[in-house]
Amino acid sequence: MERSEIIKFFLNSGYQLDPKSLQFFEKNPDQMVNFLEKIKTLNVPMITFDFVEKLLKPTGLKILRDFSQQKKVHTVEDYTNFFSKRYDQIKKFLVKKPDLTDLVSINRITDRIKKFSLIVLVKETSSEGYLAVVEDGTGELKISFDKKVEDFSLIVPDEVIGLVCKKQGFEVYADKIVWPDIPLKKQVAKSSDDIFCLFISDFHMDSKEFKKQSYENFLNWLEKAEYKDLFIFILGDVSSNKKHLNNLFGRLSKYNKFFLRGEVDPFFDDTLNNPSLVEIQGVTIFLSHDDIFSNYATKWTNLPPEKIFLNLIKKRHLNPIFNNKIYDEDPYFLNVVPDIFVSGHFHLPGIINYKGITIISNGSFITQPIFWLINLRTRETFKIDFT
Repeated sequence: MERSEIIKFFLNSGYQLDPKSLQFFEKNPDQMVNFLEKIKTLNVPMITFDFVEKLLKPTGLKILRDFSQQKKVHTVEDYTNFFSKRYDQIKKFLVKKPDLTDLVSINRITDRIKKFSLIVLVKETSSEGYLAVVEDGTGELKISFDKKVEDFSLIVPDEVIGLVCKKQGFEVYADKIVWPDIPLKKQVAKSSDDIFCLFISDFHMDSKEFKKQSYENFLNWLEKAEYKDLFIFILGDVSSNKKHLNNLFGRLSKYNKFFLRGEVDPFFDDTLNNPSLVEIQGVTIFLSHDDIFSNYATKWTNLPPEKIFLNLIKKRHLNPIFNNKIYDEDPYFLNVVPDIFVSGHFHLPGIINYKGITIISNGSFITQPIFWLINLRTRETFKIDFT
């Protein structure tokens, strides 16, 4: 494309180019329409090359896992293989646990064995009498738990755990639960550059409780923010009105932004799967808007969301309760442990750090508009309150 054509193209849209920008679009004419789309809501009559580079440079974000794939037809063999694979995958973590001494399979429990350990898949539990029915590849067993075992309430069906047991007469008792858990990271994952990630969600602009002033505070904060590389992750529930989404994304057009749909949001182009596992310069980030966590919030009503996430991370599986979905590769099995774990939906802000993982629950613009900003190079976390 000729220089004169490029100049005319931008002038007709109300923009002027500096010399460096003109040179860029001479070499990359295919980027012109995309660029204009990104700036159509911004008041920038003179386009500088720094501005062009900021909007069009590669984001550096990689999507590591697709959580949406599943088989459409289930056979008995599919179910058997699915749970057998889960058992084998998590067993590899548990066999390394020093607490699980004298490991045996269920069919090897004899009258002569008094103390032993098991690795089992949980079929069901009952708080009445602290009982659980468990199984492995060799059989099924009913186990009673000592009431001093505080973690009993955290056991859920279909997960794989380790148990330190003893046999008294015909009864088997568990004295301790051993979770697969995650190893302590010798080095906390960090990026080589100063990359800032803002995690925000739950605007609910169509709600009567929407705090418009807090939203304005957020936009004012963005205008004043001076971060060279700022990634904004919008984790769902912006509004059921698509105009609200268009307006928000227009205001954010000069930033690297990524969107996960919540339950109230209409379909929108360029969304990430919910949930998603992504990577930026070697730092892995798990992003979610609830979906898979509702069952656990109902079960563990006394726990804040970030503690619910932590319990599931310790299980090395983010959704162990079977929901009739069979996957070729179980996406919720944590073979890759994220460095940052963030979810919207609960409207309860909270943050904890555990063995090198930063675990975050977002606030909302109808309750507490508290969110977090993380510098991936230092892994320093900043609490941002838009009240």
